[in-house]
Amino acid sequence: MKKKIKVAARRGKHARKREKLGNNKQKTDLTPKLNNDTIRTKKLNIKHKIYTKKTFVKK
Repeated sequence: MKKKIKVAARRGKHARKREKLGNNKQKTDLTPKLNNDTIRTKKLNIKHKIYTKKTFVKK
């Protein structure tokens, strides 16, 4: 039983992370629409957000 609970908790944690990413993507259309399951794409999204913020400041 304990093992099942741990696995379920871990799945819930990952699902919450994915939800957060999804919500951020919906707010701005500028973020690249990539598969958010991989760490690499998460890094790209963060870089992209920083880049867009800088460009907005310049304008």
